[in-house]
Amino acid sequence: MIDATPDVVPVMDAIESCPGLFLATGFSGHGFGIGPGAGKVMADLITGDDTGYDLSRLRFSRFSDGSKCDRPGVLVLLSKPLKRTPASAYHPWWDE
Repeated sequence: MIDATPDVVPVMDAIESCPGLFLATGFSGHGFGIGPGAGKVMADLITGDDTGYDLSRLRFSRFSDGSKCDRPGVLVLLSKPLKRTPASAYHPWWDE
């Protein structure tokens, strides 16, 4: 089984029609590599903190708002420079 969306881009979003429901899905095998970072981003999204990333490409509504979703996309979740510490050498999403 492959967990993927029609455009091969994950969903990381709050579901407006159901307050309190947050969705993070469609990572397929890439979830093993970016799962911990995606978890940090989702934790920030759920708690209302700034995620530090533009998540508009990952919005759930792209499947119903008329967006063109027929071409596979490329996800680059960690696109800003990371501060390296001994812990973040293995887990770059951890802060000191």
